[in-house]
Amino acid sequence: MEIGTGLIGRRFRQKRRELGITQNIAAQRVRTSQSQVSAFENGNDKALSRTKVEALAKLLGVDLEELLSRQIQDRPALKCCTNPECPGNMPFARASVIVFQPRFVKTNESHCRLCGEPLVAECANCHAAIQPGLHCGLCGAEFVEPKTDFTGESSEAWAARVRSANQAAASFPQPAVLLRSDTGGGSPD
Repeated sequence: MEIGTGLIGRRFRQKRRELGITQNIAAQRVRTSQSQVSAFENGNDKALSRTKVEALAKLLGVDLEELLSRQIQDRPALKCCTNPECPGNMPFARASVIVFQPRFVKTNESHCRLCGEPLVAECANCHAAIQPGLHCGLCGAEFVEPKTDFTGESSEAWAARVRSANQAAASFPQPAVLLRSDTGGGSPD
């Protein structure tokens, strides 16, 4: 049973020890070997079949579904900030509209480190998981709302000025992994 990072096995070990059950006794009760129980508890998620994991969970009184749900929530996900004012979102002029290339990060954090706004992991329109780009690959919705108000200067001049300021602000080292869908200079698309 492939379930991820070994969190489940560690939780099983903790519960088994709390109950004073040895690996040998647990293995006998679920009809497997002690070495397979040991391997599972040490992070080898494939050491036991789903049926054996479920039997072990029942024996130990572990809520397997709750553990699996928590593990999924704790996994880092690809996210972006949808705030057009965020220095991580690079503006580009497209006709008389400014579109933004979001800064994508793989993180389990909930808020942007650059502007403090919430990060999103799915399209606001269709709820598909986000992928790097200007817009959702499924429904085409922009991740960051395009800007049409840049009074006093052309869209190209506004985008170049803000992009330069954003690049300087976003150049500070960030602990999260940065992912850019563009390949460098010029306008995306």
